[in-house]
Amino acid sequence: MEKLGFIMASILSIIGCNFLFITLLIDKTLPIIGKMASQLSTTKEYSDVMYQANYELAYIFSILIITVGIVCALYFFFKGEKQC
Repeated sequence: MEKLGFIMASILSIIGCNFLFITLLIDKTLPIIGKMASQLSTTKEYSDVMYQANYELAYIFSILIITVGIVCALYFFFKGEKQC
């Protein structure tokens, strides 16, 4: 097993998981923060649509990073086994 490549690919997968977690966390908390901020405003107007953003590209990017990390980890794992 190529240890350095395997470790770097594993770290890449972990970075993708962390990015996905942070994006999901922001997606869920932003409307709540918007509602709290609108309660402090003078107009007190709030709509769920006002604070929802499109995170589709971030989700696709993080899933792509996770997939590439897993594929590279498997590649380095099996590449090292054949050389021994």
